[in-house]
Amino acid sequence: MIILIILLILIITILLLLIIQNYTFSRILSLSSTGLVLLLTAWLSNQYAHLDGAYINESVLTFSFHIKNMSRTISFAVSNPVSMNFMLLTAGLSIVCVAMTTKSREFSFRQTATILVLLIELLLSLIFFTTNLALFYIFFEAILIPMYLLIGIEGSRERKIRASYMFFFLYFSKFVIVLTRYYIHLRCCW
Repeated sequence: MIILIILLILIITILLLLIIQNYTFSRILSLSSTGLVLLLTAWLSNQYAHLDGAYINESVLTFSFHIKNMSRTISFAVSNPVSMNFMLLTAGLSIVCVAMTTKSREFSFRQTATILVLLIELLLSLIFFTTNLALFYIFFEAILIPMYLLIGIEGSRERKIRASYMFFFLYFSKFVIVLTRYYIHLRCCW
């Protein structure tokens, strides 16, 4: 349940920042939501530590939903201590990143950069809490888009050029690897 609350806080904050054009309110909202996510993540980490590293299906540590018309259940859980530590690191660094973006140049850039940082935090949360390998891959690849946009908006000319090359290299090389994997899967299993 806490995982769902963390994800909803980030989604609602991103949507409100898209709507609200007030600098003071958007800064308070973004900093308070990232602080709340950090507190909830620390509490979730404490709950997980009391389990002695064992994976127990408790309502606090898992969140799952069933997709109708498909026999699939997508679940998000605290499945290992490494992902919990990375989630704590993500939540802690997000506060610093949001604080740094709110002190930048003009309001439109601050708003865009804050939304991109919160989107990266949301995608990282989904990565660290997912228990499905396919969703892990999808969320991992989805992080490249806001990262590229953040570097493209803020970076110097050289960084923008390097970011473009790296983005296309990483994205298309991973796409070829995934296509090859599915081709081999289809050849072996069908």
